[in-house]
This record gives sequence, C-alpha cells and structure tokens, in this order.
Amino acid sequence: GTYAATVVATYGTQNVTANYSLQVIDLFNFGLTLSSTQGSFLASAGTTIISIATATWVSGGTGSDIVSLTSSVSPTPPIGTLGVSFSPANLIGLSSAVPSLSSTISVIPSSNLSSGKYYIVVIASATIANTTTIKSQTYTLIIGTNLNFTVAVSPISERLSILPG
Repeated sequence: GTYAATVVATYGTQNVTANYSLQVIDLFNFGLTLSSTQGSFLASAGTTIISIATATWVSGGTGSDIVSLTSSVSPTPPIGTLGVSFSPANLIGLSSAVPSLSSTISVIPSSNLSSGKYYIVVIASATIANTTTIKSQTYTLIIGTNLNFTVAVSPISERLSILPG
C-alpha cells in the first residue's frame, strides 16, 4: 500500500515540514518451468526444436510486471550455430489474477552444427523497485549429424530347405 508521512523539524521558532509518500510493494516472485527439458536430434536444414516456457505467479508484484526471457548456450558450438528465440520474449501481467503465462521457445540448429551435447539455459528475469528476481531452467540438447555409411550383408543369399518331419 501507499503511506503518507510528515516530518517536522523545529529549531528555535522555525519549523520545517517535509511530506513523504512511501509505497510498499510485496517482492515479486514467480516460478519457471519448461514443457520438455531434453531432446536428441539430427542437425539438418529446417530443423526446429520447440519447448514451452511457463512462468507461474508465486507472490507480490503489481500485476503489470514484465518477465523477460533470454538464453545462453554452452558450450559454444565449434562449428555452426544454435539459435534460440522466444515468442513472446516478454511475459506481461503475471499476478494472482493471471497466475501463468507462456512463451514458445524455438531452438534452431544450423545444418552444419557440430555433433555433441549442448546446454540451453532459459533465463527469466523481472526487475521491480530495484530488485531483480531471476529464475532459470536448463534444456539439454544432443545433436547428431547425418552419417554417411553403407551396410554389407554376407552371404548375399541363402537357400533354405524344409524337410517333412
């Protein structure tokens, strides 16, 4: 709530008055979950990996607070790129009246991305009254490449006889 305060300082016969307004805001707290936290894929042109990030209200805030979504990838791919985007990138209005908001995460590996295990850290942050709340979840991604190989079968054919029994 908002509170009014009046401070009066007296020195001799002089009075100095100052009025203040104090707004108390409950600390904003929220949770973060991902619809899936791991996947294995072959890197190829046009591949898009989808997950859903959901922020859930826990307490506080003003009802118009903004939860911003970003990401980091580790390790950095030695070859190729691993793009991550959010739609939307900002979740606005998380509150007791709107207890959850979601964003679609698109992970797009380039077709030449090096095989390996990558960790995509999804970071949700909100700053209210000079206090930042940060939550994170990790998506583990294993990338393979299209392998070029042949299979040989020996012998090429076999004759089978069935004897009456």
